[in-house]
Amino acid sequence: MRTLWVYGSVALTSRILATYRIFPEDPEGGVEFLKENLTRSKPDWVEIAGIQEEPIAFGLVALIVTLAIPEDPKYSLSALEEWLVNVEGVSEIQEVRVTRSL
Repeated sequence: MRTLWVYGSVALTSRILATYRIFPEDPEGGVEFLKENLTRSKPDWVEIAGIQEEPIAFGLVALIVTLAIPEDPKYSLSALEEWLVNVEGVSEIQEVRVTRSL
């Protein structure tokens, strides 16, 4: 995240926080593989703010991932989602929440 100094004070840039439920392709042990791939393949403009496991049913576990991106026209939620669906091991993504933060 970039910080801009203006005459001795800090001007904060806002960010978009997006939370997604991500289902792994492999229901058995796919969660750890998915965590590694998300961390390894993330673009420079994406910050992983949190990853949690969520039991769904019958042993299926999804990841609840919160991502932060700069609020800048160069970066969009559609680009973020395009990256997510192309990460190896991702079966499906569901948008849970999108909010703005400083």
